[in-house]
Amino acid sequence: MPVWSEQERMIADSAADFFKAHGSTDRIRRRRDLHEHDRETWQSIADQGWIGMLISESEGGLGLDLREALVLMQQTSRFLTIEPLAGAIAAGQALVALPSLRKVKAEAISGTCLVLPAWGTIAQDGGKLSGHSQPLPGLRAADSVLLFDDKSQGMFLVNRSMKGIVMDAAPTIDGGNIGRLVLRDVQAEQIATGASVRNLSRTVKDTRLILEAAELVGIGGEVLGRARAYLETRKQFGVALASLQAVQQRIASVHVQVAAAEALLFEAARAFEGSKQSFAARAAFYRAGQAAHFACREAIQFHGAVGFTDELDVGLYLKRCLAITAAQGGLEAVRSGIAN
Repeated sequence: MPVWSEQERMIADSAADFFKAHGSTDRIRRRRDLHEHDRETWQSIADQGWIGMLISESEGGLGLDLREALVLMQQTSRFLTIEPLAGAIAAGQALVALPSLRKVKAEAISGTCLVLPAWGTIAQDGGKLSGHSQPLPGLRAADSVLLFDDKSQGMFLVNRSMKGIVMDAAPTIDGGNIGRLVLRDVQAEQIATGASVRNLSRTVKDTRLILEAAELVGIGGEVLGRARAYLETRKQFGVALASLQAVQQRIASVHVQVAAAEALLFEAARAFEGSKQSFAARAAFYRAGQAAHFACREAIQFHGAVGFTDELDVGLYLKRCLAITAAQGGLEAVRSGIAN
């Protein structure tokens, strides 16, 4: 498994302390039926500087590297953070690249404006935009959306308050939401076009994907730890279940899957800004998704009948895992993207 630097360990510890103080899984249980954005928690996240962690200090961010962002995302997922942090961090890559978005960038980093990236097909007619985006996780939370039209290589910034904007969102099983941004004769200017937009679109999309891969690795590691702790305390016929060889072999299988996914995740980070960036991001997400699904299923089985109950947190991790992978069209869709 990758060895964390002192800086990475400090980030992980800081994130763990933060989410313990902000309710951990109990917060998700309280809010999951509301399907509303927790603005108070989001502002606290922004106050930590995490939204701008990949943005240089001279631009108002923390100036950290991708590895450190992956460490953060692994930790946030251990506490079932459903805020769209991966999307917001990724959007910052585009905001910092365009001087015309300097004000929006500052608002995004400060937490006063939640900006998410989306992709879709947009038709322009007399300066008005019509069309819709692909499904966007956390849509209801977004104040503004950076909309990429890969077909025309155009980029637009739209605000939820604009006339003709419809946020067609539905709740997800993890307590979040997902939906399409619909534009009906929206008066908005194209802020960039051409090859620069194509490159930005690729960077933002790949960054979000690898950050979500880190979330999945974190989920896998968390449920593995919970299952192992349970098996060490649960006894049958006077012996701990963890002492049984058959159980040990299954735990070892989960460990291997999660460790391999984590190793690939950090290898993918090394490929960023190279020709294999998109391939690496997709491969990391696919492998992490497989490992997280496997770990959650096994953890439920390890807990026996109680594993299927809502009272056990393992089920919450499975739901979060399913929501993350479903937003990408499922693991098979991601694998097809790798092949293509």
